[in-house]
Amino acid sequence: MSHSDDPSPESVNSLDRGLRLLQALRDFGTIRVTDAADQLGVSRSTAHRLLSTLVRRGFAIQDDGRLYRPGPALEAGPARLEWAHELRLRCRPHLARLAERSGDSANLMIRLGVHIRFLSTVRAESPDATLDREGTVMLAHHASGGKALLAELDPDRVAMLFGGREAARLPAQDRPALSALHRELAGVRSRGFATNEEQTERNVLAVGVTIHDHTGDAIGAVSLSARLDRGSAPHTTEMAALLSATRDDIERDLASHPLRRRPER
Repeated sequence: MSHSDDPSPESVNSLDRGLRLLQALRDFGTIRVTDAADQLGVSRSTAHRLLSTLVRRGFAIQDDGRLYRPGPALEAGPARLEWAHELRLRCRPHLARLAERSGDSANLMIRLGVHIRFLSTVRAESPDATLDREGTVMLAHHASGGKALLAELDPDRVAMLFGGREAARLPAQDRPALSALHRELAGVRSRGFATNEEQTERNVLAVGVTIHDHTGDAIGAVSLSARLDRGSAPHTTEMAALLSATRDDIERDLASHPLRRRPER
């Protein structure tokens, strides 16, 4: 690395502050903006920006009482799926074409238990483009791609997932009502795509579809995300049509050159 590539002291300090907030969430379970500001010796606005970044990346969540708590990314261990890296590389060109054709940001994700992990994001070349989600961990039943993947499961398997030990660790407000979740997933199966309107980010609509490997197993999902207040309002049917075409292209690619390792179910 050349000296010109060295991180600035300011960026190193910002990283250190973020890591200290992660440690506080890990060790104490909750933190308020005022407490974070006092602990770091920064203004409340700076502490709020740091905590908001942790929320955006899934390392923290904010409850109704304005307390910040550990997010799913803080509790998630490594995926240990070697095929996921290959899947990302194979899908990246398809995501780039999808973002260009749609004018929206395109994402690739996989499901692990009750969570999804974003493997890649190609942002649209627009000042209105939604945020880069690469590396983010979210609850599957909140994200469009996660819903699409859950809809591929037998309802009994969904009930087992969200009634099991992993779901029991979720905050009460994040545990879905199974009857409502089953109805929503039935609608996803009927339509062939899932939607997420402001469930994970204010002013953002996302549409997602599953992708399958050469054996027909659902191994991931692709989604498009768009801002609801942009000049021309996004239409779910148009987004779903573009996603379906991209999904078909990806599946043809995977059928011609199968992944070296299949996912564990």
